[in-house]
Order: sequence, then C-alpha cells, then structure tokens
Amino acid sequence: MNAVVDLDVGTLMFSLSMTMWMATALIGMFWWRHREQVSGLGWWSVAAASMALGSVLVLLQDHTIDFISLAVANTLVHAGANGVGLGMHRFQDRPIGVWGWISGGVFAVTTAVFVLSSLTGRPEIGIRLMTSTACLAVAMIFTLAGTTSSFRKTLPGVLLTAAAVLTIIVAPIRIVYTALHLEDLPLAVIQQDPVHSLFVLAYFMAGIVIVFALSLTVPSWLRRRERELAGRIDMLYREMSHRVGNNLNVILNYLDMAQQESTDEHNRSVLAQSQSMVMAVSTVHSALGNRRDEEGGLPLHDHIELLTDQILRSFREANIERDLDLDPVYTDARTLKNCVLIVNELITNACKYAFQGDGQTDALRVSLMARPYTRGRQEVVLEVADNGPGLSSPWAGGVAEGTGFGQALVSHCAEDMNGVVDVNSDGEGTRVRVTCRVPDPRGDDAPEAPEAVAGAP
Repeated sequence: MNAVVDLDVGTLMFSLSMTMWMATALIGMFWWRHREQVSGLGWWSVAAASMALGSVLVLLQDHTIDFISLAVANTLVHAGANGVGLGMHRFQDRPIGVWGWISGGVFAVTTAVFVLSSLTGRPEIGIRLMTSTACLAVAMIFTLAGTTSSFRKTLPGVLLTAAAVLTIIVAPIRIVYTALHLEDLPLAVIQQDPVHSLFVLAYFMAGIVIVFALSLTVPSWLRRRERELAGRIDMLYREMSHRVGNNLNVILNYLDMAQQESTDEHNRSVLAQSQSMVMAVSTVHSALGNRRDEEGGLPLHDHIELLTDQILRSFREANIERDLDLDPVYTDARTLKNCVLIVNELITNACKYAFQGDGQTDALRVSLMARPYTRGRQEVVLEVADNGPGLSSPWAGGVAEGTGFGQALVSHCAEDMNGVVDVNSDGEGTRVRVTCRVPDPRGDDAPEAPEAVAGAP
C-alpha cells in the first residue's frame, strides 16, 4: 500500500514539475520578445527557471538525500520565490522596502541551514522544514507588497494573489504540525509522510499558478500599455492640432484685417488669394484633426462646401450666383487634400480673373459626384465652372494670367491621384473637370494607391 502511495505522490509531483517547466518556457519566450519593454521580466524568467529546476532536484530525495537534492534544490526554490517578489517590485516600479530586506535575511538564514544540514546532518529535518516554510511565506508577503490595487483586480493579479495567500496560510499550519511531530518525522518526509506530501503538493500547485500568472501578466500589461500610449498620443495630437488651428486662425484674421485696411485693389487681391490658400490648409487640417471614424472616410462634400463659402467671403463676392451640386462623397485623407487644393485654386482664379464686375451676373458652379468603380474603389468627378470670358491661352502647364503656379498646382494634385484634367474654355466661361479613381473607405479591400484613369499622364 505504501509503495502505491509513494508512486502516486512521486508521479504527481513529477507531472507538476513538468507543468512548471512549461510555464517557465512561456515566460522565457515573453522575456525574449519583450525584455526591453516590460521591467522585471528578467527577474521573473530567472525565478521561474530556478523554481522549475529546484522542483526537479527535490524529486531526487526519493533516491538519496545529498547536497544537491537537499541544499541546492531547496535554495533554488527559495531563490525563485524571492525572485518573483523582486520582479514584481521592478515591474510596478516600487522600492524594495522593509519586506524586501526581511525576505532577503530569511532567505540567507534558510540557505545556511540547508547547507549545514546537508554537510553535517545538523540541524535536523524539523528545523529545515520550518525555516523553509517561513522563507516561502515571507517571500510571498514580499511579492504581495509589490503589487498594486489595480494589478490585483486583473486576472493575473487575482491568480497570483490567491496562490500567494494559499502559501502564506499553509505556512503556520505546516510549522505547527512539524513542531508537534519533531520526534516522528521520517528522513524522506515527502515520500513517507502523507501530510507533508499534501503541503508540498500545495506549494507545487501554488508555484505553477504564480508562474502562469506572471506569464499572463505580460500580454495583459502590453495591451494596457498600448491603450495608455494611444490615449497619450491622441491627447498630444489633439493639443497640437488645436494649437495649429489657432495659429492658422490668427493668420487668417491678420490677412483679413490687412485686406480691409488696404485701398489698393492689387494688394487686396493678393491678400485675398493668400487668405484662400491659408483657408485651404486650414480646411485640410480641420478635416484630419477632427475626424472620428477613419474607416468611414472623410466627408469631402462638406469640406468643399465650407471652403467655397470661405473663399467667396474673403474676396467679398457676395453677389455671385453659386450652384453647389455636391453628392455625399467619403474618401481618404490623400484624396481630400488634393481635391481641396484644386477647388481652392480654381475658385480663387475665377474670383480674380473670371468675374470682372462688368455688369454681367457672375455665376460659379461646383459639382462633385462619385460612382462605384470596382470593389473598394470609386470614380470621383470634381468640376468647377464659371461664366467668365474664358482663358486667353490654352491650358498647357502655364496660365493666361498670373504666375503659372495655379495650373501647375492643379495638374500636380491631379497627377498625385493618377487622375486626368479636362479643361473646356470659350467665350462663355471656363469649366475644369478632374476625374480620378480613388479608394473608397466605405468599400472593402480598398488599396492604398489610386488607380490611373484612362488618359492620365
């Protein structure tokens, strides 16, 4: 009967030891991948390996009691328990504190006891058991002292706390039991005393739970850290966006004041054009800074309508007949930026050159439409038209009036979307149409780069 019990205990302890090695391998893998990100992970890896190796050497006591199975094995287990506490304090960025020094002192005394016992046979097994139990209990108190209330509310924290509390509760029971049976303790206490076998099995299971809890702590901490960093980045981004927006508004106000105070028509026109360019930048900045749902895309139609009103207001063109035919179009940041710059340039040129104030009713038409092209893509058509005298020279990289920058900018933005520009200008006005096939954020599998339209350069 005793042989059967011995075999069952030894087999169970061996199985638990192998399980601890599996947990040790898991935490070692996390250390290899995240050693520079998670503080204390090195201590936990060493502690887990130390406890796993010590648990294997302890099993050698079934065959012989010598320096390795006694002093080395138990010292490794005690060192691993203290390493868990050191890693927890490092992980939580806490000082070692009083319990750290107490735990270190108890560990030194316990190690000395086991070394002397293995070499001289004194002190006897009862003293070894009590000092070992006290060392493990103090190490667990040291570990709990390094945890925080927020950590104890997580799943790894609950598991670690439960295992540590189990170790602490079992300690005085084992010490009292050992003190009451000092004269009856067999030499191979783990194999021959069923009560102590239960104590050791409890410690084994607690150690496994602790190591697994530590391995679960790493991905949990990384996810929480990622959320915290994302929150900080978002806050900094919003702060920067707010400051940039304020600065752009200050520039717009200065340009508006200068335009109102200027009596020279040429200067007023230059200031109005500068104002429209800053408005275009401000519109793009606002679209990118205030977006909430990137997957849903950015509302291009809303920003074109807002920009059109702002430009006409800056040129004091309140009497222009505006015809805005804007379909709801949602697109990515790249397309929005290019389309906003194109609209800004074309409407600005119309205000400067098409509307001459000759008594004719000035009319401006801006249209936007989109239709599905392929899965995840859409064909966007943007058109700006006026009823001015038309271009005095063909669209060929330069402009009839001005510096030539306007048409170059429109062409560049169209090329950036792999689109084509179609210009129709006669004595009854000018119509500029830009056609491009771009990603549809509300579609599926939208590629990053836009597809070229037939005829694109």
